[in-house]
Amino acid sequence: MKHLLFDIDGTLVDTESAILKTWDKTLRRYNFKFTPGELRVVLGTTTRVGLQSLYIDVDENTFIDKWRHYYGLYAMEGQWFPGVEEMLKRCKASGVPLGCIASRSREEYINYFEPLGFNDYFDVSLTASDVTRTKPDPEAILTYIERTGADPADVMYIGESVIDVEFARAAGVQSGFASWTHSNLYGEMRADAIFYTPEDILRSVLGEEP
Repeated sequence: MKHLLFDIDGTLVDTESAILKTWDKTLRRYNFKFTPGELRVVLGTTTRVGLQSLYIDVDENTFIDKWRHYYGLYAMEGQWFPGVEEMLKRCKASGVPLGCIASRSREEYINYFEPLGFNDYFDVSLTASDVTRTKPDPEAILTYIERTGADPADVMYIGESVIDVEFARAAGVQSGFASWTHSNLYGEMRADAIFYTPEDILRSVLGEEP
């Protein structure tokens, strides 16, 4: 495997608490109240699917605008999952091309993820501002392949949701599932590879012991 692409939210960075708080805050603007357990259905999904899962009918674009505003209140709570940054350092040192794909805008990427040192690791970063169609449409992965000249057979996309697996398959690349996030969607995964810890990427993809 010569190219590793990563989802960010919930895969590299633990943003679960921030996301749940943001959904709660935004929904309360519409006078909807849910328990944290009930809100977990929104994790790893698009806004549209999240709203449908909660049986809420509101204007999606307006909701997203409010959601982004409130996420700014909690975004800095997000931190690397244990072992992730060290894994990226070793991949980088081994010469593995690394890319990340965010469902967020370029502005959000700069504000929320660059402070964690993303520019130290990723050769290519793609955001919702860089494509016209977001995942599971494969445009972002195909854009990465076009920019880098990578052979799709040499690319793996790693995420923590069903959408991430569909995203990789639609682009014709291998899919990896980040099990270290303890996603409640684990039982539905049919990824090409499952990584129980970030160190498993070093073992399975780089063929070395951490």
